[in-house]
Amino acid sequence: MEIATSMNLEANMNLEANMNLEANMNLEASNLESNLNLDADVVSEPTATEVMVDQVIEQFIDSESVPEDSVEDSLPETDLEADKDDKMAPTYDEAFPPLAGKAGAVGGMAGAVSFSKVAGRGRPTGPPRVKTSTITVLFHIPGMELQPGDHTNIVKTVSAQTSTSIEISKSRDGSVTVMVTGKAANVSEAKVRLQKDLQTNATATISIPKEHHKNIIGKNRSKIEQIQKETGTQITIPPQGKNDDNIKVEGSKEGIEKAMFDLRRISDDQFARHRESVVLARKFYPWIKGGRKNNKLEELQKETGCRINVPPYQAENEEIIVTGEKEKVIACIDMLQRRCRDMEENFSHIQVEIRQTQHMYIKRGNGIQDIFDKTNVWVEIPNDGSQTIKLYGLEDSLSPALSLLFEKANSIKTCDVECPAWLLKYVIGKNGENIRSLSEKFPKTTINCQSEKNIITIDAPGEEYDAAREEITKLVDELILTRSRAVIKIDHKIHKHLIGKAGSNINKIKSDTGVNIKIPQEEGQEIEIVGPPEGVAKAREMLLEQAKRIANEASVELVIEQKWHRLLIGTKGESIQKIRVKFPEVQVSFPTASSKSPECDKVSLRGPKKDVEAVSSMLKGQLSVIVDENFTMKVPILKNHHRYIIGKGGVNIRKVKEETNTRIDLPSEAADSDLIVITGKKADVDLARKKLLAIQAELEDIYEEEISIDPKLHNTLIGAKGRIIRSIIDESGSVQVRFPSADNPSEKVSIRGEKADVLKAKEKLLSMAHEKELESFCIEIPAKADYHRFLIGKKGSNVQKLKKEFGVNYAFPRSDEKDQDTITIMGRQEQVEKAAENLRESIKELDNTAEDEIKIDSEFFKKVTSRSTIDQMTNELGGIKIVPRPSSNTVKISGPKSCVEEFKSKMEAMIDDLKAQVEIQVEISRQHHRDIIGPQGHNVRKLTATYGVQISFPPQQDRKKNQGKNQGKNQEKKPEETPEVTPEVTPETADNGHLQNGTAPEVEGEVIEEVAPVVEPVIETAPDPQDIIKVVGRPENCEQARLALLDLIPISLEVEIPFEFHRMLIGKSGENIKSIMDEFDVNVQVPGTTLKSNIVIVRGHKDKVEECKSKLELDCKKWDDDKEDRAKRSYSLNLTVDHRHHSKIIGRRGAVINKIKDEHKCQIRMPDRNSSGSDQDVITIVGYEADAIAARDSIMKIVSELEERVTGTVEIDSRIHARLIGQRGKNIRKIMEKFGVDIKFSGGETGNTVSVEGNEANVEECKEHLLELAEEMMDAVLEKIQDEAHQAQYSRPRQQPQPGFFVRDAPWQHGQQQQQPPPQVAPDTSDLTAFPGLGPASAPRASAGTWGGNKQWR
Repeated sequence: MEIATSMNLEANMNLEANMNLEANMNLEASNLESNLNLDADVVSEPTATEVMVDQVIEQFIDSESVPEDSVEDSLPETDLEADKDDKMAPTYDEAFPPLAGKAGAVGGMAGAVSFSKVAGRGRPTGPPRVKTSTITVLFHIPGMELQPGDHTNIVKTVSAQTSTSIEISKSRDGSVTVMVTGKAANVSEAKVRLQKDLQTNATATISIPKEHHKNIIGKNRSKIEQIQKETGTQITIPPQGKNDDNIKVEGSKEGIEKAMFDLRRISDDQFARHRESVVLARKFYPWIKGGRKNNKLEELQKETGCRINVPPYQAENEEIIVTGEKEKVIACIDMLQRRCRDMEENFSHIQVEIRQTQHMYIKRGNGIQDIFDKTNVWVEIPNDGSQTIKLYGLEDSLSPALSLLFEKANSIKTCDVECPAWLLKYVIGKNGENIRSLSEKFPKTTINCQSEKNIITIDAPGEEYDAAREEITKLVDELILTRSRAVIKIDHKIHKHLIGKAGSNINKIKSDTGVNIKIPQEEGQEIEIVGPPEGVAKAREMLLEQAKRIANEASVELVIEQKWHRLLIGTKGESIQKIRVKFPEVQVSFPTASSKSPECDKVSLRGPKKDVEAVSSMLKGQLSVIVDENFTMKVPILKNHHRYIIGKGGVNIRKVKEETNTRIDLPSEAADSDLIVITGKKADVDLARKKLLAIQAELEDIYEEEISIDPKLHNTLIGAKGRIIRSIIDESGSVQVRFPSADNPSEKVSIRGEKADVLKAKEKLLSMAHEKELESFCIEIPAKADYHRFLIGKKGSNVQKLKKEFGVNYAFPRSDEKDQDTITIMGRQEQVEKAAENLRESIKELDNTAEDEIKIDSEFFKKVTSRSTIDQMTNELGGIKIVPRPSSNTVKISGPKSCVEEFKSKMEAMIDDLKAQVEIQVEISRQHHRDIIGPQGHNVRKLTATYGVQISFPPQQDRKKNQGKNQGKNQEKKPEETPEVTPEVTPETADNGHLQNGTAPEVEGEVIEEVAPVVEPVIETAPDPQDIIKVVGRPENCEQARLALLDLIPISLEVEIPFEFHRMLIGKSGENIKSIMDEFDVNVQVPGTTLKSNIVIVRGHKDKVEECKSKLELDCKKWDDDKEDRAKRSYSLNLTVDHRHHSKIIGRRGAVINKIKDEHKCQIRMPDRNSSGSDQDVITIVGYEADAIAARDSIMKIVSELEERVTGTVEIDSRIHARLIGQRGKNIRKIMEKFGVDIKFSGGETGNTVSVEGNEANVEECKEHLLELAEEMMDAVLEKIQDEAHQAQYSRPRQQPQPGFFVRDAPWQHGQQQQQPPPQVAPDTSDLTAFPGLGPASAPRASAGTWGGNKQWR
């Protein structure tokens, strides 16, 4: 045997061991996972031995694993070429380099990799945490309160509808005990429903103040419905207009007690709050608030402990609302009034006229607030277009404030530069580069391009004004000289041809002339050309020339069925390409293949008239040829005969095709159809059909029979999508059933196939036709068309009722039918006759017609006789005829007597409502209209339905219109034309706070002091139409609706929440604040992080705002309590442990450290793997102090056990490592569990070293056990090697020694002299001197199961 054979044998053994090890370890891990999963309910955590075994196997895998492909790459090559004899032979180490990783890693490599992927999968890392979601509730119903009768059905219904299990038992005293089991939510619902259905209802009354009823009801009745659902009671609250405080509660005794408790709690919460308002003049608001930060207002709130809501200065409402404890609220209002009285003594104001365009410079930034902060004077700038600005404050402060006002007003100068609108984009420049350069050059200047006015507005400070104006004027003048514009009008139909495909034509003109061309999309607009003057002229000429040429072209549309388009185009467009080459100026357009519109059959031709006519003739000629050659016929051939039609190898079908020059398509075997399609010329198709039928006739006798069936039943027998007839064919066998076409009224139905199958199908068809005929008995009932709507009923309600009652179908005539006075009833004869009798009686009642006339006041005539009202009445009262007569204000009614009477009563009710109808106006600021309307008009619709009124809001377009009118009037009105009004000072004006002292009129820029005080006139202004909401209806309903509208006005409330709690208020991704806003239907505004403010603003309905505020205050208190607990939980403890022990502390998949965390409820942070020095040994424990210390003790206990362990090594041949490990590590796990040690196959120089770590005594015992196992396994391995060597020796003839693979410094050459040259022939491995025997076998042959048989894993 050659040396190469020996080397390959050893390599194959190692590789086989690897593969078997991987297979065994994968299978064992799978079994281990299954066992762990099966025992999950019993074993709550892995034992210490299991954890230790897992760690040892994991370490072995980490140290031994190498990439799988490296095994194949590392195997020696044995097939060398013979022409390398003269070269130096490689050394043994060069020819057989060690495999990747440590020596001997091959033996356990593949299996280790697979094992590491699945090892321990399914192993529980701690005690299972299974929390049941099923609960059980018991409750008792006394016999006196139990409803009489059988309760079984009630219990079954509730159990089914709530998905719960309900058990009920009855005691001797008549009481009942109920046990409900299921999900928590379902159990609660089931309990409420059972108490409601099983217990007798009681009634109780509770007195709650009227003003608290709305809080009990809640928004959209949400709160009261929630109480009713939770307690299973019915709560009745008296109407809003009724002066009654009593609330009625009805339900079970237990439910009534719970409901009354909830009602008292809500009322008590409202008693704890006091709210009062005070009216103070708006002019004092800035001094009440105190500067831009409202410092005075905040000081007053802190001093009194009240919440003060001051309206904005611009608001028309002068009502200040104070909320808090009653005594503090009264004291706070007194302080506010006292402050205003003190200021009134020295308070004054002046008026100045400043151009309206300069107002924006005063308001820029915080201009008004700056003046107030510096001079303690408030500036009021009008919003109605007036030029009069008022200054309020102390007399001594008005003069400096006026100077500061003029300084801000004159800080900016404004001018307009004329520029045509079309030139503005060139002034701006490409991507705004011109404007950007001007802004950089004049940073304080504002440039506004107004295309509608053809001007550029410049706003600049004095130092930049002249330069900026000169620069922009210069730029506009240069552009006017270098740019020109032309406008041409061309028919809109030609625009797309001017543009060309993908804009090719227009882009070419643009590039040739250097201009910009804008072609409008809408019809009637002109084409605009802008660019250099010479380019504009050239482009204009080119466009007109192209338009003229296009206008002379012809356009034709040919109607060709879409199925022929593909044939006209040809393969890869060859046919149509020939036409385009011959007539290049003709554009041929086919519709898209997927189009299903009516235009899908139209082929468009466009080009010179003569060429278009020629192409049209060519296409028509080609179409006639294609149609003639593509005649199609479908031939029915039994499905089981198709294979004979085809013939062996297709000989029959091919012969028919060649003889008839046709195309024959057969359906697929999976298809239900048995039709064969023949395509070609008509004569050839007929010939092919005869040949196919002849082939079928030769096979066997085909029986055919025709039966007569009423054509009315054909569609019924065929069924939807042919389902019924297909089922008959499938049941009958191999037959073909043919019905006449839809346009053929014949009764003949043909059945074709084998005789037995045909007779069977015939019997089924006739039987089904007879049955359908019985069900199709019909009677026609004459009835006037006017009666049909009444007989049908609203949305077909009457007809549906009759269908269910008699089991028949009714057919009313369609609008396109001539006979409109006949109703058809279909079904079985007996049922149809009963339904017909019922219908005749209904018609007889309708024939009892009556006529009447109603006199209506002219005031209401148009409203009650509007088209919509008449149509509605006619639809509701079918068969009635209503004729309004405006000349006499009467309405004539004719129709069935019952309908006429009903119409009269409805009309009288409508007139009564209109007579009592009034219109009231509710003034609410327009800014609140959106909130009052609600999402998609929900609030208004609810009010309309609740109170029976009509509510209208001012439209948006009227608002803009009124604003424009007001601005126009203010601009036209000159200041000097304003009439002077000198009112008298009266106690009324003084009391109302309109007394103004020290007013100084302006004369030629000077202020003249007046000795006598002057009082400004009190001018009552009409309410803004945009603030008026109109309510129309009965007076009492309108008043209730008005109160409801006012109640919907939102308010804003400030809630003080420390800044540190804002992130908890917002929650993760805003979830918390969103849930609060959704729960209370309010808007919560949290200040930005840069402000660090503690004030959170809540806006919405006042009741909801108060509820939200209470919720926020409770949450704030809770967060404050949690703050101290978080500090205690943040106790940190550092523990120094040698990093060598960290993997044991962590455990496999974190099992050990997770167990410590769960037991002591603390966080344990291990050092980073990349850390160095002392940091890599530090473990940090965070939690409560006692828990952290307990966790530290647990870790130190593990460390002390680890430090007492010893490590011993034993040398075991690497070839039996796989057997020692076993399938998926099964054997080695058992050994480690038995001796309580860790075993690691770490390799070494020889690859045979096995490390054993654990208690000293256990280590020694384990080593002895491993050596005993190794000896037994080694004998089996050697015996197998020897047997294979003998088999190889006798299985092939000996060959003469020949040049083979040579190596130097091989192990078998160590005994030879160094000077001895390598042999020139391969060594004889049969020579026992060079290769001594391995000795007799001392162990029995290993079973195939250990090695996995001869199966190779890849």
